[in-house]
Amino acid sequence: MTPDPLINAFDLGADPMQYGKERMAAAEAMMKDLAEKVVENGEGYQRLRQAFALLLSQYGNGSYLAANYVGGIYVRRDHHGDPQGRDPLSAVQAAKQREALKFLQERVLTDKPFRFPPELLKKLAADRWLHWGNEYALWGGVEFPLYSRILGIQKVALNQLFDPDVLSRIQNNALQATNGESPLTLAEVFRAATDSVCADLEGRDAAPEGAVIRRNLQREHLKKLTTIVVGNKNRYNDDYFYYVFYFGGQRTPPPDARSLARMHVRELGKRIELALKENRTDDSRRAHLEECQEQIAKALAAAMQVND
Repeated sequence: MTPDPLINAFDLGADPMQYGKERMAAAEAMMKDLAEKVVENGEGYQRLRQAFALLLSQYGNGSYLAANYVGGIYVRRDHHGDPQGRDPLSAVQAAKQREALKFLQERVLTDKPFRFPPELLKKLAADRWLHWGNEYALWGGVEFPLYSRILGIQKVALNQLFDPDVLSRIQNNALQATNGESPLTLAEVFRAATDSVCADLEGRDAAPEGAVIRRNLQREHLKKLTTIVVGNKNRYNDDYFYYVFYFGGQRTPPPDARSLARMHVRELGKRIELALKENRTDDSRRAHLEECQEQIAKALAAAMQVND
């Protein structure tokens, strides 16, 4: 996978992140009165399901294009002595990385963009036919798997932000800073993710219609953090396979990332404890928070054993 955010298969324009933003904005605008736009009188609502799925995929594309800027490196093939020659490798500007991080906070790692009107969701009919373009609905249920689709979009961002290679590049990119530049730091990335994902623990932006989306996102975020803290079990036992195909052992995040992940896991535990003490939760939210508490305790205990 290339670290260069300008190298993508399906983007248009010189600024892929701006393209992704515009696609998401266009999809959001087209969601309004979508049934009236794509379904003629006398037709079934099956086309509406396809149109909705297509527009929802634009959120995923925007998430992918923006997330690639965080920890990104521009890769160029200029030669020594070329007129206006550029360096072969240069970190994405810190301002651009922060812009991408803020966009992910506001438009992906939150439930706000995914609060679709019930009138629309009730019309996502399944056609039950197997043919190109209908997402193989014959094999699925008649209901639209909205929660899993939304989490898939959000996982695109989380997978990029907490990828070991990306975390290492963020740290290494700081070495290229000159002229008083302020490079993006690992601490900023961890803080942005935690504050965005867990905003509702302090009662902010806790709309009831987004509760399930927030809980799913929080579970995935906690999973990413605990994986960094404890380590990811090697899926391949054959060291030769790793040597041949990955040029050495399993990728690991930098030590600073592990320390930050541990700090944020502990912080989440404190936030959850305060939220439970406030006693303003329903049974589903309380069960979710208590489960997260248990996972945090187990992860921290396991990390201590690993370190010992």
